[in-house]
Amino acid sequence: METIRVIRKRSELQELAPRWNELLNRCEKQNVFLTWEWISHWADVYCPQDRLMVVVIQDGDRLRAVAPLCLQDERRFGVKIRVLRFFGSGEVCADHLDLLVEAEFPEGGEKIWGELFGPLRKEWDIFECFDMRSESPALRSFESLARSGRRFLKYDVLEKSICPYCLLPASWDEYLAGCSGTRRYSITYSMRKLGEQGKLTRLFCEKPEELDAYLDEFIALHQRSWNARGQPGAFASKKFEEFHRRVARSCLDKGWLFLYAFHLDGRHIGSLYGFQYAGTVYYYLAAVEINPVKKVKTGVAILGGCLEEAIRRGCQELDLLRGDEDYKYGWTATHRRNPRIRLYNRTPAGAAVLAAASSSDRAKRTLKKALGKSRIAALKQMIGAKKNS
Repeated sequence: METIRVIRKRSELQELAPRWNELLNRCEKQNVFLTWEWISHWADVYCPQDRLMVVVIQDGDRLRAVAPLCLQDERRFGVKIRVLRFFGSGEVCADHLDLLVEAEFPEGGEKIWGELFGPLRKEWDIFECFDMRSESPALRSFESLARSGRRFLKYDVLEKSICPYCLLPASWDEYLAGCSGTRRYSITYSMRKLGEQGKLTRLFCEKPEELDAYLDEFIALHQRSWNARGQPGAFASKKFEEFHRRVARSCLDKGWLFLYAFHLDGRHIGSLYGFQYAGTVYYYLAAVEINPVKKVKTGVAILGGCLEEAIRRGCQELDLLRGDEDYKYGWTATHRRNPRIRLYNRTPAGAAVLAAASSSDRAKRTLKKALGKSRIAALKQMIGAKKNS
């Protein structure tokens, strides 16, 4: 018998642990950011105990769909609002977020939508579906229902984040053969020259007793390189570091951690911290010493070594995750576009924030237009002055 319930307590969420990843394996697509290991640690570190709103659909003991959602209280335009978000949102920057819905249960997304706009409709003001994977069946359901329904005030697609990725061949030689001559030379030259500077050691974290040492040197180098550029670095946040120390240990136990370190004559010069899950390596964060060897692209050499290792381990894809930085497109020309959607509920707070946001947008457009006119007028005045001189 199919039932729908809402989990609000951490103890109830914990009861799903044995069945969570089993459901994920029955979904159309899987990724590491939807695993129990990622979800549960995020909830422990970032979601207050009383703010869970996890919608669960099950048939007997079999999980059929789960919406991992939580409420966060914020103030926008002076209005206190309740924002509904996916687990994994915020500073951890998880990508490809989604509902967990069995592939054989396509109506799951529609039923969760019905719950959010039915019994739960008075409990939230804005639903921010950020970084939901573009090919998600649940997203398609939401878009279809948004076009036909009037239960909300506005369904706003803000932007689409770029997530470059590359498909991996069966061998490193085959990968290099598929690169342009210039790119192939850059990769092989950087890797070779770095190895010629001394004893280059590649170290892969595989033992639990080694993890803290690997993380310590990775975090220290990451922070040092970002601080040198006047930036705080990701691990300036204590919650961020706590979360990743937890999730790295859980992923190592599962064989999902991809933490690869490079030492030159015993000196740590770089690491890649990511995850290996369901045939994909997720490039999450890197730490690279700034110019340890002159005229050698250390970052290229390190990422090349990691890519070679991923292929050796039988992975089929490297996901470079969110961001359209130039260096990523040195490795691939393909990307996904994950939408960032904001949905305004028909609540007094939702209506107030939407009105304020719309007014602010109009003011910005008016100001931009006015500034444009003033620049044109100033330019005409300057040209006229030159003609008369």
